[in-house]
Amino acid sequence: MLKKVRHTLKFFENFNAAELINGKIQDSLGWDNEKEIGFFNDLCSTIESFHSQEETFFNLFKKVEAELPISHCWLAFTKTGQADFNFYTSHKHIDHCFAQDAPTPIVRLVKKVMATETIQVVKVAADADAELADDMTNKGKNYLIGYPLKFSQKIIGCFCFNRLAPGSANIHLTTNLINLLCHLFTQSRIIYRERFYELSMTSHSHNQHPIQEDQTPPSNMIGKSKSIREVYKLIHQVSASDTTVLILGESGVGKELVANAIRCEGLRAKKPFIKINCAALPETLLESELFGHEKGSFTGALGLKKGKFELAEGGTILLDEIGDISPAIQIKLLRVLQEKEFQRIGGERTLKCNVRIIAATNKNLEEMVAAGTFRLDLYYRLNVFPIMVPSLRDRKVDIIPLADHFLAKYEKIAKKEIHRITKTAIDLMIRYHWPGNIRELENCMERAVLLTTDGDVHSHHLPPSMQIAHKHTNKNMGSLRDTLYLVEKAMISDELKRSNGNMAEAARQLGLTERMMGLRVKKFALDPKSFKEKQD
Repeated sequence: MLKKVRHTLKFFENFNAAELINGKIQDSLGWDNEKEIGFFNDLCSTIESFHSQEETFFNLFKKVEAELPISHCWLAFTKTGQADFNFYTSHKHIDHCFAQDAPTPIVRLVKKVMATETIQVVKVAADADAELADDMTNKGKNYLIGYPLKFSQKIIGCFCFNRLAPGSANIHLTTNLINLLCHLFTQSRIIYRERFYELSMTSHSHNQHPIQEDQTPPSNMIGKSKSIREVYKLIHQVSASDTTVLILGESGVGKELVANAIRCEGLRAKKPFIKINCAALPETLLESELFGHEKGSFTGALGLKKGKFELAEGGTILLDEIGDISPAIQIKLLRVLQEKEFQRIGGERTLKCNVRIIAATNKNLEEMVAAGTFRLDLYYRLNVFPIMVPSLRDRKVDIIPLADHFLAKYEKIAKKEIHRITKTAIDLMIRYHWPGNIRELENCMERAVLLTTDGDVHSHHLPPSMQIAHKHTNKNMGSLRDTLYLVEKAMISDELKRSNGNMAEAARQLGLTERMMGLRVKKFALDPKSFKEKQD
């Protein structure tokens, strides 16, 4: 046990392993037994148990908040070569996000700590983030404390938390204890980066594509299936350039989210992002919307109007449903792509534009080119970096995480508390072929939130079309392994919730031995204690 503690403390300047063994560190930390040493040993084991940074910090925070009088833990680490930060937290089941999605007080505190490299405190006012302020006031004090995280005399991140009353936890909080926690978080980050480096070197030695360090989902996307992770990889590869991107996929798969992710991670993240649906407007209006018009250029043109390309100057423009534009608009758009210039309707002056173009469509442009309805030269200009977004039926592993996300969204709007999705509902959702993809799933979850009366989503809360499809069709359910994995995890989670986190009771209900139950809980990275907390 002490071996892991010694490893944790080896870089900490104020203490060393010898002092720990001799008991000299005990007085300075106020340790009167092995509870605190066991606590840190448990944290070290957590670091070794999980391979992803999100899972590691999420589980570390749960253990820290369970034992210490602190809440609302947030970690921020600098991103290599960028001004943005990677944020990690256990708050409201968000395990990873970027600055644009973190609460404003957290971002302000992190920037303050990073700039001064000292401990900082900020008060969370209701006008800055009402939800965070109310939650913190209910649990303790309404201010956040930020500690700098340093490695090799260089600041690499920040640890933020809200301090609670001393009697609300098992272990007394001291400054030295917080410093040890900060060091532990720094160690975890370094261990993760070393693992990434080793894997990257292994990939190079086998002539494989090198592993990307930030293969986590973009902040606005959810999913861990193989097909969607390929999309993440393409997003990371193309976002740092100004290359034209063509996003392909069925209606409702999230093409606009992909475009937004490319923009947010790119060089033009702080510049304008203009979106236009090319199928929503007739040809004459679409031309005016894209390129603008001069005063008096046509009936009703009472003044000069700037087009979307002018409004997006220096930023990004998304041309959604690009397959629906007319041949006349195709010619003018081709000029923008080739020459980076255009003219307003009725204008004589040629305007230059500095805009990154992202196009999206649910149509097969190659077939349209063969049919003569889409220009071949325009297709080649657009198809520089294509990204095919998979349909929901091809990423069934992601159905439940996406459903949970939408339930959390609409339970807040409806002011309801949703506990779970039942096994029968999960089974129906996995078997369904989802012709409307993620958009249809979101609508289903909104409906379910409105219909449920007991906080559970049952199969009868899902649309009738899903019930009929389940009875009369045998659509492809994806791989057998993925389906069995989802069903087994759902059943175990369901019983743990039903038994209030009692593993023995859940095992009896499922017809398993306690040993078999323990192995499956470990396999799916489930924490029985968390199910008990949810029932409280």
